[in-house]
Amino acid sequence: MKNINVFIGIVIIVAIGYFAFRGNGSVREDPVVMNTPDPITFVTGDQEFSITYSENADRAMVEYSGMEYELEVARSASGARYVSADGSVVFWEHQGEAMLEIEGVMVVEGATVKGGYKDATYQINGESVQLINGYSESEVVPGSATKIVTRYFGNELVTDLDGDGDDDVAFILTQETGGSGVFYYAVAARNTDEGYVGSDGYLLGDRIAPQSVEVSSHPRHVNVVMFNYADRSRDESMSTPPSIGKSVYLKLVPEDMQWAIVEPDFEGESAL
Repeated sequence: MKNINVFIGIVIIVAIGYFAFRGNGSVREDPVVMNTPDPITFVTGDQEFSITYSENADRAMVEYSGMEYELEVARSASGARYVSADGSVVFWEHQGEAMLEIEGVMVVEGATVKGGYKDATYQINGESVQLINGYSESEVVPGSATKIVTRYFGNELVTDLDGDGDDDVAFILTQETGGSGVFYYAVAARNTDEGYVGSDGYLLGDRIAPQSVEVSSHPRHVNVVMFNYADRSRDESMSTPPSIGKSVYLKLVPEDMQWAIVEPDFEGESAL
Protein backbone atom coordinates (compact mmCIF):
# COMPACT_ATOMS: atom_id res chain seq x y z
CA MET A 1 0.00 0.00 0.00
CA LYS A 2 2.89 2.34 0.77
CA ASN A 3 4.35 1.75 -2.72
CA ILE A 4 0.98 2.51 -4.32
CA ASN A 5 0.70 5.80 -2.42
CA VAL A 6 4.20 6.79 -3.51
CA PHE A 7 3.37 5.97 -7.14
CA ILE A 8 0.18 8.05 -7.03
CA GLY A 9 2.10 10.96 -5.52
CA ILE A 10 4.68 10.85 -8.30
CA VAL A 11 1.97 10.81 -10.98
CA ILE A 12 0.29 13.85 -9.41
CA ILE A 13 3.55 15.79 -9.23
CA VAL A 14 4.41 14.99 -12.86
CA ALA A 15 0.93 16.02 -14.02
CA ILE A 16 1.09 19.33 -12.17
CA GLY A 17 4.52 20.04 -13.62
CA TYR A 18 3.34 19.27 -17.15
CA PHE A 19 0.33 21.59 -17.05
CA ALA A 20 2.28 24.36 -15.33
CA PHE A 21 4.89 24.19 -18.07
CA ARG A 22 2.33 24.64 -20.89
CA GLY A 23 2.09 28.38 -20.50
CA ASN A 24 2.28 31.43 -18.28
CA GLY A 25 -1.52 31.73 -18.19
CA SER A 26 -3.42 30.30 -15.26
CA VAL A 27 -3.74 26.54 -14.77
CA ARG A 28 -7.27 25.43 -13.88
CA GLU A 29 -8.48 22.12 -12.48
CA ASP A 30 -11.67 22.26 -14.56
CA PRO A 31 -11.04 21.72 -18.28
CA VAL A 32 -11.82 24.43 -20.79
CA VAL A 33 -14.61 23.25 -23.10
CA MET A 34 -14.09 24.89 -26.48
CA ASN A 35 -16.97 25.54 -28.86
CA THR A 36 -15.02 25.46 -32.12
CA PRO A 37 -13.57 22.32 -33.74
CA ASP A 38 -10.54 24.29 -34.88
CA PRO A 39 -8.82 27.34 -33.42
CA ILE A 40 -9.18 30.74 -35.06
CA THR A 41 -5.88 31.99 -36.42
CA PHE A 42 -4.82 35.66 -36.49
CA VAL A 43 -1.97 36.64 -38.79
CA THR A 44 0.11 39.70 -39.63
CA GLY A 45 3.26 39.50 -41.72
CA ASP A 46 5.18 36.44 -40.54
CA GLN A 47 3.57 36.48 -37.09
CA GLU A 48 0.52 34.47 -36.13
CA PHE A 49 -1.30 33.02 -33.13
CA SER A 50 -4.48 31.06 -32.60
CA ILE A 51 -7.34 31.33 -30.12
CA THR A 52 -10.09 28.89 -29.20
CA TYR A 53 -13.09 30.03 -27.15
CA SER A 54 -14.93 28.14 -24.42
CA GLU A 55 -18.54 27.14 -24.95
CA ASN A 56 -19.97 30.36 -23.49
CA ALA A 57 -16.97 32.49 -24.53
CA ASP A 58 -16.01 33.34 -20.94
CA ARG A 59 -12.59 31.73 -21.38
CA ALA A 60 -10.18 31.24 -24.23
CA MET A 61 -7.02 29.32 -25.00
CA VAL A 62 -4.32 31.18 -26.93
CA GLU A 63 -1.48 29.35 -28.64
CA TYR A 64 1.58 31.34 -29.63
CA SER A 65 5.10 30.22 -30.47
CA GLY A 66 4.50 26.69 -29.18
CA MET A 67 3.03 27.79 -25.84
CA GLU A 68 -0.58 27.75 -24.64
CA TYR A 69 -2.12 30.40 -22.39
CA GLU A 70 -5.49 30.18 -20.69
CA LEU A 71 -7.31 33.49 -20.47
CA GLU A 72 -10.55 34.79 -19.01
CA VAL A 73 -12.86 37.41 -20.50
CA ALA A 74 -12.23 40.90 -19.11
CA ARG A 75 -14.16 44.15 -19.21
CA SER A 76 -13.46 46.26 -22.29
CA ALA A 77 -14.81 49.60 -23.46
CA SER A 78 -14.95 48.17 -26.98
CA GLY A 79 -14.08 44.92 -28.67
CA ALA A 80 -13.25 41.61 -26.98
CA ARG A 81 -10.55 41.42 -24.31
CA TYR A 82 -9.18 38.34 -22.52
CA VAL A 83 -6.55 38.31 -19.76
CA SER A 84 -4.67 35.54 -17.93
CA ALA A 85 -5.24 35.17 -14.18
CA ASP A 86 -1.90 36.78 -13.36
CA GLY A 87 -2.33 39.55 -15.94
CA SER A 88 0.79 38.58 -17.87
CA VAL A 89 -1.01 37.69 -21.12
CA VAL A 90 -3.57 39.94 -22.82
CA PHE A 91 -5.56 39.31 -26.00
CA TRP A 92 -7.65 42.13 -27.46
CA GLU A 93 -9.67 42.24 -30.67
CA HIS A 94 -11.44 45.32 -32.02
CA GLN A 95 -13.02 45.96 -35.42
CA GLY A 96 -11.34 42.99 -37.05
CA GLU A 97 -7.81 43.56 -35.72
CA ALA A 98 -6.18 41.76 -32.80
CA MET A 99 -3.15 42.16 -30.58
CA LEU A 100 -1.36 39.82 -28.18
CA GLU A 101 0.73 41.03 -25.27
CA ILE A 102 2.93 38.71 -23.19
CA GLU A 103 4.85 39.86 -20.10
CA GLY A 104 4.37 43.50 -21.08
CA VAL A 105 5.70 43.00 -24.61
CA MET A 106 3.42 43.45 -27.65
CA VAL A 107 4.34 40.27 -29.53
CA VAL A 108 1.62 40.57 -32.21
CA GLU A 109 -0.22 43.72 -33.27
CA GLY A 110 -2.68 44.52 -36.06
CA ALA A 111 -3.40 40.87 -36.81
CA THR A 112 -6.47 39.84 -38.81
CA VAL A 113 -8.38 36.58 -39.00
CA LYS A 114 -7.05 33.91 -41.31
CA GLY A 115 -9.94 31.61 -41.96
CA GLY A 116 -13.23 30.89 -43.64
CA TYR A 117 -16.16 33.09 -44.47
CA LYS A 118 -17.58 32.73 -40.94
CA ASP A 119 -14.51 34.60 -39.69
CA ALA A 120 -14.53 37.43 -42.23
CA THR A 121 -15.45 41.10 -41.74
CA TYR A 122 -18.75 42.40 -43.15
CA GLN A 123 -20.27 45.87 -43.42
CA ILE A 124 -23.66 46.13 -41.72
CA ASN A 125 -25.33 49.55 -41.66
CA GLY A 126 -22.01 51.21 -42.37
CA GLU A 127 -20.23 49.47 -39.48
CA SER A 128 -17.53 46.80 -39.73
CA VAL A 129 -18.60 43.53 -38.13
CA GLN A 130 -15.86 40.97 -37.53
CA LEU A 131 -17.34 37.51 -37.21
CA ILE A 132 -15.62 34.89 -35.12
CA ASN A 133 -17.01 31.45 -35.83
CA GLY A 134 -20.10 33.14 -37.25
CA TYR A 135 -20.76 35.40 -34.25
CA SER A 136 -20.13 38.99 -33.20
CA GLU A 137 -21.17 40.91 -30.11
CA SER A 138 -20.50 44.57 -29.33
CA GLU A 139 -21.86 47.25 -27.02
CA VAL A 140 -24.32 49.74 -28.47
CA VAL A 141 -22.27 52.43 -26.70
CA PRO A 142 -19.21 51.91 -24.48
CA GLY A 143 -20.30 50.68 -21.06
CA SER A 144 -23.83 49.85 -22.19
CA ALA A 145 -25.48 46.59 -21.19
CA THR A 146 -27.32 46.58 -24.52
CA LYS A 147 -25.52 44.54 -27.13
CA ILE A 148 -25.52 44.42 -30.91
CA VAL A 149 -25.45 40.73 -31.79
CA THR A 150 -24.69 39.57 -35.33
CA ARG A 151 -25.03 35.89 -36.18
CA TYR A 152 -24.52 33.55 -39.08
CA PHE A 153 -28.00 32.36 -40.08
CA GLY A 154 -27.15 30.08 -42.97
CA ASN A 155 -28.77 29.28 -46.33
CA GLU A 156 -25.32 29.48 -47.88
CA LEU A 157 -24.82 29.13 -51.61
CA VAL A 158 -21.36 28.20 -52.88
CA THR A 159 -20.86 29.63 -56.35
CA ASP A 160 -18.54 31.87 -58.37
CA LEU A 161 -19.79 35.40 -57.66
CA ASP A 162 -17.09 37.41 -59.43
CA GLY A 163 -16.24 35.32 -62.49
CA ASP A 164 -12.69 34.41 -61.46
CA GLY A 165 -13.34 30.68 -61.37
CA ASP A 166 -13.09 30.35 -57.57
CA ASP A 167 -15.98 29.33 -55.32
CA ASP A 168 -17.35 32.21 -53.28
CA VAL A 169 -20.20 32.10 -50.74
CA ALA A 170 -23.52 33.94 -50.47
CA PHE A 171 -25.54 33.54 -47.27
CA ILE A 172 -27.63 35.31 -44.64
CA LEU A 173 -26.68 37.07 -41.40
CA THR A 174 -29.03 38.25 -38.66
CA GLN A 175 -28.51 41.24 -36.40
CA GLU A 176 -30.26 42.18 -33.16
CA THR A 177 -29.72 45.66 -31.78
CA GLY A 178 -31.38 45.40 -28.37
CA GLY A 179 -35.03 45.80 -29.39
CA SER A 180 -37.55 43.25 -30.60
CA GLY A 181 -36.34 43.30 -34.19
CA VAL A 182 -34.30 40.58 -35.87
CA PHE A 183 -32.89 41.99 -39.10
CA TYR A 184 -31.84 39.67 -41.94
CA TYR A 185 -29.03 40.62 -44.33
CA ALA A 186 -27.84 39.07 -47.56
CA VAL A 187 -24.03 38.97 -47.59
CA ALA A 188 -21.27 37.48 -49.70
CA ALA A 189 -17.76 36.26 -48.98
CA ARG A 190 -15.35 36.52 -51.90
CA ASN A 191 -12.60 33.89 -52.04
CA THR A 192 -9.20 35.55 -52.56
CA ASP A 193 -5.57 34.53 -52.18
CA GLU A 194 -5.51 36.37 -48.85
CA GLY A 195 -8.65 34.64 -47.56
CA TYR A 196 -12.34 35.49 -47.61
CA VAL A 197 -13.36 39.13 -48.01
CA GLY A 198 -16.82 40.03 -46.70
CA SER A 199 -19.32 42.21 -48.52
CA ASP A 200 -21.73 44.92 -47.56
CA GLY A 201 -24.98 43.58 -46.14
CA TYR A 202 -28.22 44.01 -48.08
CA LEU A 203 -31.22 44.30 -45.72
CA LEU A 204 -33.87 41.74 -46.60
CA GLY A 205 -36.22 42.67 -43.78
CA ASP A 206 -37.18 42.47 -40.11
CA ARG A 207 -38.38 39.12 -38.73
CA ILE A 208 -38.85 37.59 -42.16
CA ALA A 209 -38.79 33.86 -42.97
CA PRO A 210 -35.79 33.12 -45.23
CA GLN A 211 -36.27 30.42 -47.82
CA SER A 212 -33.72 29.38 -50.45
CA VAL A 213 -30.65 31.12 -51.87
CA GLU A 214 -29.89 30.08 -55.44
CA VAL A 215 -28.24 31.12 -58.67
CA SER A 216 -30.68 32.99 -60.90
CA SER A 217 -31.92 30.84 -63.77
CA HIS A 218 -32.67 33.86 -65.95
CA PRO A 219 -30.74 33.32 -69.22
CA ARG A 220 -29.42 36.89 -69.26
CA HIS A 221 -28.29 36.92 -65.62
CA VAL A 222 -24.55 36.43 -65.09
CA ASN A 223 -23.38 35.57 -61.55
CA VAL A 224 -26.69 36.79 -60.11
CA VAL A 225 -27.97 35.36 -56.82
CA MET A 226 -31.64 35.11 -55.89
CA PHE A 227 -32.57 35.38 -52.22
CA ASN A 228 -36.08 34.02 -51.55
CA TYR A 229 -38.00 34.76 -48.36
CA ALA A 230 -41.47 35.23 -46.89
CA ASP A 231 -42.58 38.65 -45.61
CA ARG A 232 -45.73 40.46 -44.46
CA SER A 233 -47.87 43.02 -46.24
CA ARG A 234 -47.45 46.62 -45.12
CA ASP A 235 -50.74 46.64 -43.22
CA GLU A 236 -49.93 43.48 -41.21
CA SER A 237 -48.49 43.66 -37.70
CA MET A 238 -45.10 42.16 -36.88
CA SER A 239 -46.89 39.51 -34.82
CA THR A 240 -48.38 38.08 -38.02
CA PRO A 241 -46.36 35.17 -39.39
CA PRO A 242 -44.75 36.10 -42.73
CA SER A 243 -46.58 34.43 -45.60
CA ILE A 244 -45.98 36.55 -48.73
CA GLY A 245 -43.28 35.13 -50.96
CA LYS A 246 -40.65 37.58 -52.18
CA SER A 247 -37.38 37.37 -54.08
CA VAL A 248 -34.52 39.79 -54.61
CA TYR A 249 -31.90 39.41 -57.35
CA LEU A 250 -28.43 40.59 -56.33
CA LYS A 251 -25.07 40.75 -58.09
CA LEU A 252 -21.81 41.33 -56.25
CA VAL A 253 -19.60 44.19 -57.43
CA PRO A 254 -16.08 42.97 -56.53
CA GLU A 255 -14.46 46.42 -56.72
CA ASP A 256 -16.35 47.77 -53.69
CA MET A 257 -17.96 44.55 -52.36
CA GLN A 258 -21.42 46.06 -52.68
CA TRP A 259 -24.56 44.31 -53.90
CA ALA A 260 -26.17 45.61 -57.08
CA ILE A 261 -29.91 45.01 -57.49
CA VAL A 262 -30.85 43.27 -60.75
CA GLU A 263 -34.40 43.42 -62.04
CA PRO A 264 -35.82 39.93 -62.65
CA ASP A 265 -37.13 40.91 -66.11
CA PHE A 266 -33.98 42.81 -67.11
CA GLU A 267 -33.50 42.47 -70.88
CA GLY A 268 -29.83 43.49 -71.05
CA GLU A 269 -26.77 41.60 -69.85
CA SER A 270 -26.15 41.64 -66.07
CA ALA A 271 -22.39 41.33 -66.51
CA LEU A 272 -20.61 44.38 -65.08
